[in-house]
Amino acid sequence: MNRYCLRIADSVSTRFLGVAALGVLMIIALFLGVPRDAQAGDTYEELVSRYQTLRNTDVKIRREPEWTALIGALEQYQHRSPKSAQAPDALFRAAILAEQMHLARPSLLSTGQVIEKFDKVVELYSRSEVADDAALRAAQLLHSSRGLDQIVRKRLAFVLANYPKSDSAPKARDLLHGSQGQSFQSPKRADSTKAGAPVVVLDPGHGGEDKGAQGIGGILEKDIVLDIALRLEQLLVRGLGANVRLTRRKDEFVPLALRTQMANDLEADLFISLHTNASPQHTLSGFEVYYLDTTDDKASALLAERENMAFGGNGPADDLSFMLSDLIQSGKLEESILLARDITGSLKGLHPQWKGVRSLGVKKGPFYVLVGAHMPCVLVELFFIDHRGDGALLGKESFRQAVADRLFRGVKRFLARSGKRN
Repeated sequence: MNRYCLRIADSVSTRFLGVAALGVLMIIALFLGVPRDAQAGDTYEELVSRYQTLRNTDVKIRREPEWTALIGALEQYQHRSPKSAQAPDALFRAAILAEQMHLARPSLLSTGQVIEKFDKVVELYSRSEVADDAALRAAQLLHSSRGLDQIVRKRLAFVLANYPKSDSAPKARDLLHGSQGQSFQSPKRADSTKAGAPVVVLDPGHGGEDKGAQGIGGILEKDIVLDIALRLEQLLVRGLGANVRLTRRKDEFVPLALRTQMANDLEADLFISLHTNASPQHTLSGFEVYYLDTTDDKASALLAERENMAFGGNGPADDLSFMLSDLIQSGKLEESILLARDITGSLKGLHPQWKGVRSLGVKKGPFYVLVGAHMPCVLVELFFIDHRGDGALLGKESFRQAVADRLFRGVKRFLARSGKRN
């Protein structure tokens, strides 16, 4: 290990406003926790839950004591159990929290303090799956403040030399050569929306340190759904002249609350969240499309719990979390169901060209990412990434293009039937 390389220096009706305001206050009270110091009894699952909740709910770092306490708790966990499987991840998450505090308000933590935390991950756990990410994020942070100088170049070269087959290597190479592009280029879009054209917000699930499910051959949910979203965007722009926005255009973490907020701010006509599924035994296969609602179905509830973990396990599984959303969505429920049916019907067209493709139908589930959306919205589980057949298909570019095409046809049919197509 070359240490020199590391140490280089809306509308809701008026009569509901009181109830809505109460609902908001109650939800806020539900999610805001009293800052806690690290305790020997903290399990790693509890720490991760606190981490995800902070990352998703306190975007502007208003609850600074909670962030500071959690950084300490994660670092103490690593100190107590330095050889545990979770130790590298604990240090990495602590470094990310420090990074976010610095980016929000540099006075809270200096660049050097954050870099030290990322470097510690690489020094202690150079062969862990988060080491390349830590090394890259340190380089990216320095690059944002000092440009591509000699120190940043050496750090990027370090990533390429030590982690050439990692997902960080292409990003380091792009930064080193002055390219911020993506492997799949999306069409150029006008800064302002085209009058009369439908506005569609696509939400590629997960991103950044939230990798989602892992599948056959090491493919990751966050990468697969982003690729499909970019392909779908191109089809919607070219085929319908739609105004399309993505909640993320690269591999980055985006808080769940900001995803639907973007759709609401844009007064979007549709919100479509894209994911891939996974099962404990890796034996389930097929696609399914969900609309927002409470459900008694155990499988749907378990799936929603998994997807909502990005919110720290505090997803909207209880009636309280749905209070405000129900006021807004009650008039959009039927349209969401129709959108789900149109997308499902279109995806069925993948068979028989693609053998083994099966539909699990339209379902309802308590997905946090759909809560609060003011427009018809669905969450699409695009097959089981950990299934031998589904995973192999998702790994093929031609199949992902076919999936994007079928999603496009479903959206096109819905917009035509609902009169929202230009």
